[in-house]
Amino acid sequence: MRRQTKRPFASSPAFDLTPSDLLDPPAEGGPSHFAVVACGLLQLACGGLDECHNAVTPLSWDAPTSFAGPPIADSPARAEATYAHHLVHMREGGNVGEFGTGWNNSGYWASSLGTHPIFPQLAAAADRLCGADDSLRRKIR
Repeated sequence: MRRQTKRPFASSPAFDLTPSDLLDPPAEGGPSHFAVVACGLLQLACGGLDECHNAVTPLSWDAPTSFAGPPIADSPARAEATYAHHLVHMREGGNVGEFGTGWNNSGYWASSLGTHPIFPQLAAAADRLCGADDSLRRKIR
């Protein structure tokens, strides 16, 4: 399966966002790492897998890359960047990337994250969405 090259939301303004756009007023010394992750997640929501991947990789991967530059050690947003990295590769699905399919790669990121404070909130939201459908509830646990 080939990677999709045309995005359904290619004209989205999210692709032009920078982390500084999320701050009012802009922070001294540049945007926070959390703003970088937030910007990446907005881009991901609009179909920007590569944009999000490029934003979160330096905060979550300890080696330099040709697409995202050098790593940023000891980021306070490392857990959030790692979770976003996991979401990027989940969205890739069966497409093959540098480390196998997106699903395989997302498993690495999920296991490296371990736990995160947002997980109970996500579980509660998923539970509400399941409503009275017990078969659906069993699938998400």
